[in-house]
Amino acid sequence: MNNSRLLPFYCTALVVFSPLFAENSHPALEFESSTPSAEVTQFPEATEAFSLETFSPFTGKVKGKKVRMRLGSDFESPIIMECDVDQMVSVIGEKGAFYAVEPPSTLKAYVFRNFIQNDVVQGSHVNIRLHPDFDAPVLGQLNTGDQVRSSDVANHPKWLAIQLPKGIQFYIAKEFVENIGDPEVYASRELRWMEGKLQCDAASNLSKIELNKPLSEMNAEQVVQLYQSILQKYADFPLLVQDAKDDLARFEAAYLLKQQDISMDIADKGPFSLSEKVQTWQPIEEGLYTLWARKNHGKSIDEFYAEQRLGSKKLSGILEPYVTPIKNRPGDFLLRVNDAIVACVYSTKVDLQKCLGKEVHLILAPRSNNHFAFDTYFVLDVE
Repeated sequence: MNNSRLLPFYCTALVVFSPLFAENSHPALEFESSTPSAEVTQFPEATEAFSLETFSPFTGKVKGKKVRMRLGSDFESPIIMECDVDQMVSVIGEKGAFYAVEPPSTLKAYVFRNFIQNDVVQGSHVNIRLHPDFDAPVLGQLNTGDQVRSSDVANHPKWLAIQLPKGIQFYIAKEFVENIGDPEVYASRELRWMEGKLQCDAASNLSKIELNKPLSEMNAEQVVQLYQSILQKYADFPLLVQDAKDDLARFEAAYLLKQQDISMDIADKGPFSLSEKVQTWQPIEEGLYTLWARKNHGKSIDEFYAEQRLGSKKLSGILEPYVTPIKNRPGDFLLRVNDAIVACVYSTKVDLQKCLGKEVHLILAPRSNNHFAFDTYFVLDVE
């Protein structure tokens, strides 16, 4: 037989069957549902030239608000997250108008639970996703034997949250990143963040232990002091501070509920007279007035409060006593809106004791909250 006649057939067969051949030799299959279906994930970045050999890594600082970190080095690529102004990033390369950066340690990724057993991956080319959803962008892949540190995901029992593995990078437009030093600057910051996270976890565990004790044996002050220490020491980590504030607010609210019977008794009898409250807060108010008067040609204290009223805000809610036995608490009363405490308040001008348990409409001037979880206000008047 003339081989030249078979050549078109061989070429056609090669074209028809080569995709299947390639898929079998380089599998990229992932079965992510109870009904198996193959998913082939393409990573265009992997096919483009990307070299770190001539690039010197550095610590970058984000220069704008809500600067987008993307999966690829173009403005059409999926958005991974938005970075805050002054947020630091570890820059490891560059590509066109973009810097390649390491994933932030705070960023969680998600893997379908079926492929993880005892924190070991059981499957090839298992997709790592940005959200616990099959339609979420794929950030990378894992293979059989890879080890991960996983945790459950609230409201998504079929998924596990993991830290992103090494080797994955994202991209930020160069115009929004400023070089502020060598990679050690970022490494030092990451170490501080880890220390802060450990302290937050310790405070959370201590709060749970204390709340499980009988009321008479609780040491609420120790818990609050630990959280206040975190808020002061790690003020440059907004997310960490917000988590600590939220945890502290939950603890104080739970402690207040635990004291409900005592709180009701205090509401009936009143722990202080108005004159005693004035004695508690009068020195603070006099100090604020004195500082203001120096800048305002010795104007009267009535003029001071008149100016305070011009910059005041209004809040409405139920007034409750602040009965937690904690030093340096910023007020005598708590303002509750629905099920949440929204503010701590005090006054030398209004007898708030008469308003306990009632819906009130307060005219407020801001005051220092001594690093407590709630904003603090001086009550100028009750409407």
